Amino acid sequence: MELIFMFALGWGIAYFFFRREKKIQTALFEKLTHDARQFVLNDPREKLGLTNVIDLFREKIIAEHLDALDEPFPYKRCPHCGSKKVKRFVFKPDGTPDPSLAPDTPPFVGEDFKIQCQSCGYRDQATTPQESSGYSS
Repeated sequence: MELIFMFALGWGIAYFFFRREKKIQTALFEKLTHDARQFVLNDPREKLGLTNVIDLFREKIIAEHLDALDEPFPYKRCPHCGSKKVKRFVFKPDGTPDPSLAPDTPPFVGEDFKIQCQSCGYRDQATTPQESSGYSS
């Protein structure tokens, strides 16, 4: 009789934790979009920590050659919706548009960078600093 009681108690505890884990997994599954789930599931690693997931999504969104040039918005996809329809604008310090959009040159001092997503309307802008970084004495 004692053996049956211990078995039932062990089964009850295991069932409780299984149901709790299933609720958490279902909530996580419903929170991610289909393409985000596929992107994470296609990674060959068995376990992914937070930094691994961030790195995975960074690879999907950031254009490394622009990031290496310290461009303010090195996106190849919209950081808001993930669309590839990101339009880039660069304006010279005098306010005239720079039609070259040379991707292999670093930003010049005072250039104004703007991006706009044609899918969701996300937009952002930044100006490269007028002075070099660092403290002046």
